[in-house]
Amino acid sequence: MSRVEDVLRDMAAAVSDTAEHALATALAATDVARKSKALRALVAATEGAAAAGSEGESESEGASESDTDAEEDRKGEGEERAAEAEAEAVEEAEKEAAVLESLAQASPAVLRRISNARSLRKLAGEIGEMQSKMRRLASSSPQLLQSVSVLEKEALFQQLAEVLRAAEAPVLRRWYREAGRGEEAEQAAEELEEHLAGWLCLARRRVAFLFHAADLRGLPVPSSLEARLLRQAALVDFELTAHLVRSLLLLRVPLFAPRAVSRPGGKLAELMRECDAAVESLNPHSSTPPPS
Repeated sequence: MSRVEDVLRDMAAAVSDTAEHALATALAATDVARKSKALRALVAATEGAAAAGSEGESESEGASESDTDAEEDRKGEGEERAAEAEAEAVEEAEKEAAVLESLAQASPAVLRRISNARSLRKLAGEIGEMQSKMRRLASSSPQLLQSVSVLEKEALFQQLAEVLRAAEAPVLRRWYREAGRGEEAEQAAEELEEHLAGWLCLARRRVAFLFHAADLRGLPVPSSLEARLLRQAALVDFELTAHLVRSLLLLRVPLFAPRAVSRPGGKLAELMRECDAAVESLNPHSSTPPPS
């Protein structure tokens, strides 16, 4: 039994070493590719500066003094661009070297997590691109989509209305619980400021699913049920979705805000404008791109 355990332990160690070596090889290959790219950019910038310099010299022989000055200015601009490209290449190389140095000191578990994070970002980008293509296809050819019955639409928007009321409920409860506190807090400026900041934080948390639903590129599949439901409702009937969001949430939340927060041009007004822009970005027929 002990021999079997030893063999299994050796096999596990060999697999771990092989995986670590493969990951190190991949990181080294990536480093070589990035440095090669930076070197090509530096060579191209140097050649462009040399070409600009030679062109300036050839044209300056038969040109007037004003033409010579113009060529010198162009030559100087080319040299500046070359110097900027060289500085950018050096800075990029230093950043890559710092990243590789930190990765070299990281444990295998950290490297695996980094690899998993890169894979997830790549997958999220691919999903977002596919969703964008599907939205464009559905907007240009809506007959390809399956029709939504009246009962299905009613059930969908009833759920959306419940979600919006649930988002408003904590704000309403806080208003009932702290009714009359604003007048007492006027005596202490610090307490009042803390109270207002807490209220704004609560309001932003309750409308956060609007921003999650509007982030079509960053969140192809939102984790919250509210954001997924809002996206689905916007695809079925955007006008009705926008009306429900505004009437059941965005127009009601300011009614329960403290006076110091609900002033025109204040932080609450700014938050409501951001929410309204997030709702508009869900319009499948909108020409404006969704927020990144």
